[in-house]
Amino acid sequence: MKRLIALFLLLALILVGCAEKSGPLTAEEAQQIALDHAGVKNAENVHTHVVSGEEHPCYSIHLTIEGVSYEYLIDGITGEILSHGQGGH
Repeated sequence: MKRLIALFLLLALILVGCAEKSGPLTAEEAQQIALDHAGVKNAENVHTHVVSGEEHPCYSIHLTIEGVSYEYLIDGITGEILSHGQGGH
């Protein structure tokens, strides 16, 4: 009985690990990272494109919030913000 319980616990841990996201971010996930960093829920305009190869994609994201433009470069694997800046009106 103890072995059966241990087996079920092990299986549950494996399934939980499989449920975690792995692989590249989607464009929508990268956009959400930029919006969260900017401290807003929405932007007036959002433009996103991939700026590197398939092996290690990065997303270039351009946001317009209240007339101010923001640019982000986000690692497409880790979600790390590699650079960001604010432009004028």
